[in-house]
Amino acid sequence: LLAGAGVRAMTLSAGGVFEDSASEELVRAAAFGGTLLNCQLAFGGGDTITGSFVISAYERSGEHDGEESWSVTLESAGPITFTGV
Repeated sequence: LLAGAGVRAMTLSAGGVFEDSASEELVRAAAFGGTLLNCQLAFGGGDTITGSFVISAYERSGEHDGEESWSVTLESAGPITFTGV
């Protein structure tokens, strides 16, 4: 195979509960604005994925004791780095 040939892309889904309105506003603005986000995603075992992503799907749902849950789908928009522990 030729070096660099083909398309490399990553799709990640994440979700949780917003801790404050500033966090929700940041995610919402990036989703509606199509803003590229430089992200580092950290996983429980210590692995990380770092790169530029755009939010391709954004969902908010329900409220329980003042908390709303959210979910996003992130699409890569450039090189991705994986660091494993």
